[in-house]
Amino acid sequence: MRARQLGLTTFGYAIFYFVRKNIPVALPLMEKDLGVGKTQLGAFLTAGDSVYGVSKLVNGFLGETRELVVGLVADRTLRAMLENKYGISFRSLEKLFDILISS
Repeated sequence: MRARQLGLTTFGYAIFYFVRKNIPVALPLMEKDLGVGKTQLGAFLTAGDSVYGVSKLVNGFLGETRELVVGLVADRTLRAMLENKYGISFRSLEKLFDILISS
């Protein structure tokens, strides 16, 4: 039973990271369509990975010190509020990209 759970968990994470990290396939098209260079795209991807790493570190510490159910409810509630406020759309991502490359 544990071997099966470990195998399925490993398979799930492998698929998750393949889908999450397949950006090199899209980079040439992004450069052409968005009209940005490799340096700007690299800075954007580095910033994203850095924020992801710091959030995993902070959330790891918070997760060990807080009740799991309270953390899940807080996470889902905050996420829903942010998505309703800012909206996840191509326009908002385009604006974020413009802010990052202009600074």
